[in-house]
Amino acid sequence: EAFQRHAAFMGREVPVVTKSEFRSTGFTRAHLGGARLEGWSTVAVLVEQCARLALTDPLVYAYYPGVDAVAHEYGLNDDRYFAELRFADRLVGWILESLPSSSALLITADHGQVEVGRDGWLETGSLAKYIELQAGEGRFRHLYAKQGAAADLAGAARAEFGDQAWVFTRSELINDGWFGEGRPTPSAGRRIGDVVLAAKDRWAFTDPSLRREAQLISAHGSLTEAEMFVPLLGARGVR
Repeated sequence: EAFQRHAAFMGREVPVVTKSEFRSTGFTRAHLGGARLEGWSTVAVLVEQCARLALTDPLVYAYYPGVDAVAHEYGLNDDRYFAELRFADRLVGWILESLPSSSALLITADHGQVEVGRDGWLETGSLAKYIELQAGEGRFRHLYAKQGAAADLAGAARAEFGDQAWVFTRSELINDGWFGEGRPTPSAGRRIGDVVLAAKDRWAFTDPSLRREAQLISAHGSLTEAEMFVPLLGARGVR
């Protein structure tokens, strides 16, 4: 949780309106440390929190996870997903109706998704003799090699999955600046897989220790436009 050297919101005390169960998680403490957390349990409370805080705070950050959750569970072409999109649109309308015209609402997302389906998850069993451990997400799978097997793992991964993924070594990712300016600390560098599979098209890679992940219909984490291109919409309050 202490890995983040930069304070959230550049050190400003910004209220964060997020689901109540997220308030005490390690992930929240890691990326929103120092923020003032305001929990919500229902959408009505989310809207009220935003309206109330906007009266006193110059910046309010709110997170709604519904679209992401439904896409993961049902995919991007399911009526339940379309229903969730309509509901999210109504949610935006309710927030706008609660805000004065002197306030602006900006809507964005942290990522997009790709529909993988049940048959888009690929097993990495053919690489098992080189792999000690896996981590990451299905569409950005980190592979940690057994002692002395990193080069063999990279070669085998490119031969086996070069059509389904962009295959990178740890040194390639670091040297290409994927983790920002400068070089990661030794501790951070060791967390990067010896080999990383960044999925193309509609593929994803299973982790034998996380079988439930392969139940997801849609996933994210790779480099496609569908995952990296997100909207930024703005409107003024109407109250």
